[in-house]
Amino acid sequence: MKLEHSPPKKYILAFDHGTSGIKTALVSIHGEVLDFVYEHTPEK
Repeated sequence: MKLEHSPPKKYILAFDHGTSGIKTALVSIHGEVLDFVYEHTPEK
């Protein structure tokens, strides 16, 4: 049995650390958002 390999998939891991909190996202190079997370920055 011969296994065929598909080309590796490429993704972008984005971070935004703003004043309200940190946001991260995993996005394909085709614009598909695979996952995202937001965590609020606690006030001091």
